[in-house]
Amino acid sequence: MKKLTRELDRFMKKTLKFAKANNKEAVRINRMLTDKAKKRKPNTAGEASSELIMFITGLLLLGGGVFWLLNTFQVHTSFGEGYYLGSARINSGVILLPLLIGVALAFFLPGKKRFIGYGVMALGLICIVLVLISSVSISIRHTSLFAFVLMLAMIFAGAGLLMKSLSGKK
Repeated sequence: MKKLTRELDRFMKKTLKFAKANNKEAVRINRMLTDKAKKRKPNTAGEASSELIMFITGLLLLGGGVFWLLNTFQVHTSFGEGYYLGSARINSGVILLPLLIGVALAFFLPGKKRFIGYGVMALGLICIVLVLISSVSISIRHTSLFAFVLMLAMIFAGAGLLMKSLSGKK
């Protein structure tokens, strides 16, 4: 019985020593957390709703300005009229030849040599995309300087509101 009592006393002393050490650490962490909480401003529901309104307004301004700006341009194409390579005139159908040759090579060549066919096919696709892009011409419709400045102001005001709402700055 005495032995059990001594063991129990020794266990109690170790437990108290452990609790004191952990209590000091807990107090230090609690102080650190409360100091950070005092420095931080509480986010109220009003602030969250105003940020949402700012975000939506910025999105509408930016989208409306970009839509209005893009609607003032006209796009024309001259695809199919032919192209000049130096002094030689090339019809637009000839542009398809590298793609078709690449498809034929991809099916004809054995095993590891098929990458040549795929490469020619990729080159053909690049040629087609470049010809399509080069055949496009863009012109601006008749618009006033006021409307043009208003379009740009809408775009930049919307972008500014979006960045402000996403960064959390007031």
